[in-house]
Amino acid sequence: MIENYQLEQLLAFYDCGTLSAAAERLNLTEPSLSRSMRRLEEKLGVCLFDRRKNRVVLNEAGRLAVTHAQQILSCVEEMAQHLRLYEQSLHTLTIGSCAMGPLLELRPRAASLYPTLNISSAVTDGDLLQGLRRGEYDMIVLAQPVEEEGLFCREYRSDRLYLAVVRGHPLADRKSISFAEMDGISFIVHPRGDMWTNLLIAKMPHSSFFFHENPDVLMIVAQDPTTPTVTSDIVLDNTYEVRADQVNIPISDPEGRADFYLVCREEDRKKWTPLFQNFRPPRSC
Repeated sequence: MIENYQLEQLLAFYDCGTLSAAAERLNLTEPSLSRSMRRLEEKLGVCLFDRRKNRVVLNEAGRLAVTHAQQILSCVEEMAQHLRLYEQSLHTLTIGSCAMGPLLELRPRAASLYPTLNISSAVTDGDLLQGLRRGEYDMIVLAQPVEEEGLFCREYRSDRLYLAVVRGHPLADRKSISFAEMDGISFIVHPRGDMWTNLLIAKMPHSSFFFHENPDVLMIVAQDPTTPTVTSDIVLDNTYEVRADQVNIPISDPEGRADFYLVCREEDRKKWTPLFQNFRPPRSC
């Protein structure tokens, strides 16, 4: 039987071009690698190399073997990945989201509805749909609906951005405010990858941003509790300790509003139906 390690050695020779270089990469001696390649030839019943006086090179059969080896090892890795994801899915609900806010609601709700599962989540501006198709996520949150065979999409709720300042701040009396009017102010914002954070950075090129994952943020807040933040309906609904002196000023730009949607694979729709149905009414504006 051909072993995976022999195919990996063949690919190392192909990449490196010489036995000595391939042996060094694989932490083998050159004679050991040479013997292994001869055993591979014996198992295949085909000569893969032209052995010249001072050089060993792949022949046509060897180059064809390399192509098959690449495909075989790729299939093996794909199989292992699928099995790992399947095993994970038996014990974990993994939610990918384009924004942090929805996870503040979905994580505790899912933990209550599925007490035997570990709840894992990630905020990313990567391709969430591709991750769902590959099985990296069981459910995703998007800011646009999806109509695709094999996927189930359900409207989740709307969200709206606010500038949060303390009473007495120069902007505290504003009824609304635009991104242009906020440009130049320093803010505490959600981590990179959050769609609202990406929007703020794009709309306010002259502002400075302190991200939640930055350990310096805690020091900044401790030294200056009046540092403005940008919050949203969902965050406010799920924040237990909002400052009593906090004023939330609606951001007037149309981009400061979004509708979120939950998406899962159609085959898992029944499994996650309790989560889809367990919405609470959105916050009144």
